[in-house]
Amino acid sequence: MTYSPVQEEWRRGWPVILAGLLGYGSASGFFIIASSLFIAPMQAELGWSAKQLTFLPIVVFLLAVFNPVAGILTDRWGARRIVIVGLCLYSIGVVGMAITPAKPYYLYAIAAFIGITAPLSSVSPVVKGVAGWFRLSSGTAFGLTLSGVSFISLIGMPLINYAIHSFGWRSGYMVFAGLSLVIGLPAVVLGFREHPQACSAPASSHPVLGGTHWREALRSTRFWSLFLALFLTSAALGGFLGHLQPILALKDFAVAQATILGVVYAVSVLLGRLVGGFSLTGFPMESLLAHFWFCRQ
Repeated sequence: MTYSPVQEEWRRGWPVILAGLLGYGSASGFFIIASSLFIAPMQAELGWSAKQLTFLPIVVFLLAVFNPVAGILTDRWGARRIVIVGLCLYSIGVVGMAITPAKPYYLYAIAAFIGITAPLSSVSPVVKGVAGWFRLSSGTAFGLTLSGVSFISLIGMPLINYAIHSFGWRSGYMVFAGLSLVIGLPAVVLGFREHPQACSAPASSHPVLGGTHWREALRSTRFWSLFLALFLTSAALGGFLGHLQPILALKDFAVAQATILGVVYAVSVLLGRLVGGFSLTGFPMESLLAHFWFCRQ
């Protein structure tokens, strides 16, 4: 059977998207979305102020600082190795949250460890691994892969909420680790592969997108405009996510209602990323048809 170029990409690359979706979705991105579930229960048990328990900005700040390091390591050692190491270190970090002594500085130290190691299983290495398999449908592929956080949130947030209110907040962190070790890590080990000809294939069979050296990018107005836009957007979303559940609790929302609203937010992110991914690809009809064709195979 003869496949079109778009169909060939999806035929070969769909396992990589699925593995990247599960690996990325069960790591730090999900941690950032769901960590606000812990503030009220920890405050009630430990008697700390909300300010003392607001450790998410530490994670987000360090993740941003060390993202370039993750990119450098990915270029040197390969996306698959880096994501596997990142998932293991992330799991160690959240287990540390579960067993750490009830003292603020221990909590901050573990949060710093998660923030430093989080980029290893975040966007840079995951997208680098997927990018080698997709050129004609790269936007769609990236949108699907980065929707992993929303997919995991649909099952993870109710599960973590149940664990917290049934067995305590420490059990909730163990669920974080379990999702990463049971879903994300096996998926990456079994299905996440970089394209074997990503750097050496001829242009006719595996075209390479043009790029700019990082020194040139830093001198570009376009780069800094894009950086500022993404920074402001991420800062607003990060601040909102970190306090979503406590805000809802202060407004007398029941636990079940707050959890449902968190899931609704995750679904909205999912839809936004899918639409954004299709938009980057330019809504090519051939790409859309390839999705439906492949699902029937």
